[in-house]
Amino acid sequence: MDVVVGREREIQFLRRCVRSNYSPPVFVYGVPSTGKSMIVRKVIKESGSRYAFINCLEAYSPRVLFEQILNSLSGELPGPENLYGGYARCDTVAKFIKLLTQIFDKQDASKSSIFVVLDRCDRMRRLKQNVLSVFLRLRELTRRNIGVVMISTIVWHKFPSATGLPQPLTLHIPAYTKTETLAILQHQSPPGAPLAHFRQFVELLWGVFHGPCRDLSELRHLTCLLFDKYYAPVREGTISPKNTAALYKNIAPVLKSHLSNLYLRETSTSEWLQNDGKAAQQLDSSMHASKIELPYYAKVIVIAAFLASHNPQRSDYIIFSKQQRKRTKRRKGSLRPTKSSASLSSAPKPFSLSRLFAIFHSLLGEKVDMTAEMYSHVASLVSLRLLSQATSHENLDSAKFKCNISIEDAFYLGRTIEIDIAAYLHEVNG
Repeated sequence: MDVVVGREREIQFLRRCVRSNYSPPVFVYGVPSTGKSMIVRKVIKESGSRYAFINCLEAYSPRVLFEQILNSLSGELPGPENLYGGYARCDTVAKFIKLLTQIFDKQDASKSSIFVVLDRCDRMRRLKQNVLSVFLRLRELTRRNIGVVMISTIVWHKFPSATGLPQPLTLHIPAYTKTETLAILQHQSPPGAPLAHFRQFVELLWGVFHGPCRDLSELRHLTCLLFDKYYAPVREGTISPKNTAALYKNIAPVLKSHLSNLYLRETSTSEWLQNDGKAAQQLDSSMHASKIELPYYAKVIVIAAFLASHNPQRSDYIIFSKQQRKRTKRRKGSLRPTKSSASLSSAPKPFSLSRLFAIFHSLLGEKVDMTAEMYSHVASLVSLRLLSQATSHENLDSAKFKCNISIEDAFYLGRTIEIDIAAYLHEVNG
């Protein structure tokens, strides 16, 4: 079950909004994995009102959005009984308002309100502008007590809105603090595991991963995945539960391998467990990297991102100077395969887009026009999770990124386009 920790003030605010018959739309925003959807669903369920919870990622057109809302509120979901037709075909705003009013009037007298919850509503900006205005004025257009709650990861002022539209009540959900994160993770203690030892493991996990990863979903996944590996020596009687140094030394190689492969899911959980946690380490790097079919410039951008993540910024001028580049060209063809198995002592660090493209141009050795195609390569690499966005800025120019590929994959990509990664790594040459 989802545990509500540190969200008492936000829940009270939502309860007041839900109980009010005249409340404007509510806009809930915050970074991912902060419990936004969970507390909204919890509060509306408590109220006993009928509601439709729609993920706007699936609503790629106004018609799909309208029909999903009507199907959810009416209970007539597409299926073989209705030939996958749903409640009704609805492709205009006027018809949506009419059908929504009919559904409201048919409901039980005990339920005096309906709520439409739009999760990931930032995707609605891709639809026609009047779609957003419809939900901002839904109570006015239907003349019924129909509330709207919008959930997003970006702030409201980034939404286009016409003059004269009602402004929603905004509720910011802050990121979890260390204390709150540990409290949530500690609720995932497996059956039979001593609570004190599980808390000890959770604090160790936070200490290792809190720098490169604050995503609660990923931390939960790591907790479930790694605790058995951590506690196995205690069950076998080879290490005392009080000997925390020995337990950390035993789990350190596994933690280090996951530190360089956050979010990537190179193997499934069942596969990882069947191979005693060694599946990720035993993957042949060439087999894994050969699956990455990328254009030439995209490969160079990935390598530039890898170097930006693992080199300190102060070393860029020395490493990527013209003399260093000439020295690298002389050594081309004699790449050092022994370095590809090297491990990096630090986790990937965030870098700006300007630094990424500066390294990109240095690796190419020639000036390339910064067209929209280059920025589209970055967006594609983020969607492929080869890069991850470390900030919540929507604008690419002001955002910071991290590289998620392992050193083995970086060396493999380097070999395919004849770039010696070792010549540019600060830990190798510093």
